[in-house]
Amino acid sequence: MLKFKESVLLLLALFFYGFAGNDIPQNNTAQINEKTKRIIFSKEEIKRFKNSYKTALDMFKKGSYYSAIEAIYPVLRKPENPYYPYGLLIMSKIYLHIGKKTGKKDFLVKALYFLNTYLYSSKEPTDNWDFYYTRGSIYENLYQYEKALTDYKLSYVKAKSPDEQFKSLIALLRTAAWIKKLDITTRYLILINLEELSKKQKNEFLFVKGLLDFQQGKYRDAFSSLSKVYKEYEQLLIDNPHYY
Repeated sequence: MLKFKESVLLLLALFFYGFAGNDIPQNNTAQINEKTKRIIFSKEEIKRFKNSYKTALDMFKKGSYYSAIEAIYPVLRKPENPYYPYGLLIMSKIYLHIGKKTGKKDFLVKALYFLNTYLYSSKEPTDNWDFYYTRGSIYENLYQYEKALTDYKLSYVKAKSPDEQFKSLIALLRTAAWIKKLDITTRYLILINLEELSKKQKNEFLFVKGLLDFQQGKYRDAFSSLSKVYKEYEQLLIDNPHYY
């Protein structure tokens, strides 16, 4: 874990050192509109931005954060390009995941910074599931549970797929359990159909059930649920060390 933290800190320090440099390299082929004073990129450049974004997204999904940052770097160096907001969103998620694994608050604060910058930089509506769910996750890991609850509720309303609905529900129930708002958990538990869940989702639900049982003083039931998660789905605990 220590080597992971040291590597991440060095990587992000180097990233911001480069990011603070000149925004437009000398070999840039973009032109400036004399009326609007905005940079106009060629089709080839926009295609390169798109490819960089797709590569970064793929690397992020694989958990290769170094490669994701390296891929998105050209996009973030030029804020005028159309993929800049999406680059900010990816960076927010990278910092969130690193913050969760290392337990470093600074990474979570930076994740919130990138997400807020995305909010004000995007020309497209950010009033969507991804935005609220990501911000809710950041708040939850910063232990700002009331704010997390609000965003998770909004993300549930904005969900467009069963998977998004489940992620919002399980996050909402987990956060409510942390602060013992059992009236909320009762209201939302009935929305989960266990028969429709995948094995991974059932284990995530089992963790929340164990947490709820513990908060209600049902320690034997809590031990039964949580021990199963530990044996069968320890990856959940590895990805979220504070769950331990």
